[in-house]
Amino acid sequence: VLRPEQYQDVVSTLNQLAEQTPDAEAVTCDGLSYTFKELYERSSQLAYYLREQGVVAEQRVGVALERSRDLPVAFLAILKAGAVYVPMDLSYPEQRLAYMIKDSQMQHILVSDNRIAELAGEAQLHCLPEITLHDSWQMETVYPAQGAYVIYTSGSTGNPKGVLVSRGSIGMHCRSIGRRYGLSASDRELIFMSFCFDGAHERWLSAVTHGGT
Repeated sequence: VLRPEQYQDVVSTLNQLAEQTPDAEAVTCDGLSYTFKELYERSSQLAYYLREQGVVAEQRVGVALERSRDLPVAFLAILKAGAVYVPMDLSYPEQRLAYMIKDSQMQHILVSDNRIAELAGEAQLHCLPEITLHDSWQMETVYPAQGAYVIYTSGSTGNPKGVLVSRGSIGMHCRSIGRRYGLSASDRELIFMSFCFDGAHERWLSAVTHGGT
């Protein structure tokens, strides 16, 4: 059982940083960046869009995007919508991607283009570059036991298995990692891992929730 002082949702932490250090650089990729204020605003607007499209609490939402500064925006938007994100590495074989879509029962997938259209089945594709974002949004009420994201195992002993990481677990983990390694706003961290690997989410979330880049 998590005591209140042990748990703070990563979204709440990032909302606070957007107020405290709005102009600090939060994420950067290929020479393009978002400040904490921009990360907050774009993820909030995308969360509103997702809710308008029918995304509901705890629903699995696929993220099949090219690596860019918009990738963390998508992850945060899904969390703000109250849903659970499922990272999809576009370098994976089509059979594995199709299995992940079916097994997780995702009904919505954020994409960069239509390359996985034939794999999506009944899931609705939302092409991020074509989405018009509006300022309206409302944060959904979330709880520590709710899911944050699903990571699929390697499948070396059979079919890959989706492992659900809760909001409470990742929130408490980021705080613990920050204390252990003395993370601060002056830190810049290179994320080189595939986002289909759990360690990538531990690392990017630990960095930004401590005000780093």
